[in-house]
Amino acid sequence: MIREEEFAALSVSRDKKEFFKILVTVILSQNTNETNTWRAYNRLKERIGVTPQALLEAPIQLVEEAIKPAGLQRSKGRALKSVARIFMKHKPSELTSELKEELLRVKGVGYKTIDVVAAMLGEPVLPIDTHIRRVSRRLGIGGGGYKNLQQALHKLFRPERRLEAHLYLIAFGRRICRARNPLCDNCPLGEMCEYRMMRGGRPTGEE
Repeated sequence: MIREEEFAALSVSRDKKEFFKILVTVILSQNTNETNTWRAYNRLKERIGVTPQALLEAPIQLVEEAIKPAGLQRSKGRALKSVARIFMKHKPSELTSELKEELLRVKGVGYKTIDVVAAMLGEPVLPIDTHIRRVSRRLGIGGGGYKNLQQALHKLFRPERRLEAHLYLIAFGRRICRARNPLCDNCPLGEMCEYRMMRGGRPTGEE
């Protein structure tokens, strides 16, 4: 069962016209949990505003202080400033391939960040995060870098189910196939888990 509050970007994406806010949320969510992401997003919204103009005009110190609950506030603050500058320059109404390329040149914005925004906007893409990478590796799916694993998962899931698959794989990685102390005895995929079989029935706490 997927609960919307477990995924900040999913909640924010309800208003697809405001896809800049989705991008901000995904940047804030890097290397932290959803609770901290929400705290940082709400503080940013209350103290500065989640618009390109507001972020660009605000002093970087105020942006960093607002998003502090999400951690890595200095690097995330610089990334938010950079993407705000891009949006102010182009005033895009959609996530075009050209915009993706420009955003990927921002330090702190990678393929996963862009793919999450694209998926929330309805593109048939399955973003890869650490949970999905871990689950896939343990099940023996894909290999190599980000794009190779994504291609493997795209072959498994139809385009219209990829966002759903993204959300469920993350939830599965958080609740069952955890990095440490995975709940193997309760795992519905235990019989097809290559890593579990290789380790004699119980995976270790590797990430």
